[in-house]
Amino acid sequence: LRVANGKRIRPHGRWRGDVSVGGVRMEASFEVFDCEGAFDVILGKPWLHSVRAIHSYDTDEIQIRLATQKAVLQN
Repeated sequence: LRVANGKRIRPHGRWRGDVSVGGVRMEASFEVFDCEGAFDVILGKPWLHSVRAIHSYDTDEIQIRLATQKAVLQN
């Protein structure tokens, strides 16, 4: 796994299960790694792609949608 600063880290494993973000529910899988408390979760590119995420830089909001489910996430 390569993180934003280019550093490679070894994941502890992979978690797969039901996820709800902003009320949008789906099954997803995530790599589990130690980020030393910097984040609770990182929604990486595969997940952002699967919910057709659109980031509005003006408002710093992310719109996500999956089938008929939609949500706006505030940063």
